[in-house]
Amino acid sequence: MKRFLFVLLLALIQPVDASQYWQSGAYMRDDTGTVKGVRSTIEVVKVAGKSQKSAWTAAWIGDRWVQAGYINWSGPKIVVMCFSLVNGAWKQGCPGTDYYAHTAIVQNSPSVFEITNLNDSNTWRVTIDGVLTSEFDMGANSAKSAQVNIEQSPADRPEHFPTVEFKPALELLVSGVWRAATYAQSSYNDWGVEGTRQNSALGNNQLRMGSAIKILPRDTLLWDIR
Repeated sequence: MKRFLFVLLLALIQPVDASQYWQSGAYMRDDTGTVKGVRSTIEVVKVAGKSQKSAWTAAWIGDRWVQAGYINWSGPKIVVMCFSLVNGAWKQGCPGTDYYAHTAIVQNSPSVFEITNLNDSNTWRVTIDGVLTSEFDMGANSAKSAQVNIEQSPADRPEHFPTVEFKPALELLVSGVWRAATYAQSSYNDWGVEGTRQNSALGNNQLRMGSAIKILPRDTLLWDIR
């Protein structure tokens, strides 16, 4: 079964051929054109195994997609990726400082992964715990979708994935102020994901994902404060 790395409103489309990618996650979409930043605070979990396991946040901006997080590749290391939609196909790379590295160790747990617009231009910056890692020309100055995921690749089937917490899971920069995303829905479901609707011990804008958590149907509401 094909696995995809991107949310297009309520449908899923494919930036890269990812038949050996496995994911669980949550997303929200925004139709107001006012979101100038996406921020997630993600627990950094060291995971052993043959395949690489990662956790990340992402934003869909114009016809481009940027994600920032960490990957367990000889330790939890920073990974930032950007894709462009070219002639109906997703290609890795965006104009700007295209940073794709498995070299820098993530120092903190949890760590804050942030994607923000620069001065209402088409330039977006990626920072990790306040340190600038990347700048991209995203071709637009507002984000229309945001997502958080855990992921494993490459592998024939999902392996055990320890629980990862996202607290807060999705914060949006609107009118110069960071606020919680008003809702989130489950997307991929190779492992479980839960929000306050599934676990009352979690607050709004808090998520847990991993093997020990119940798998939900896609598009299940995780929290809703609209």
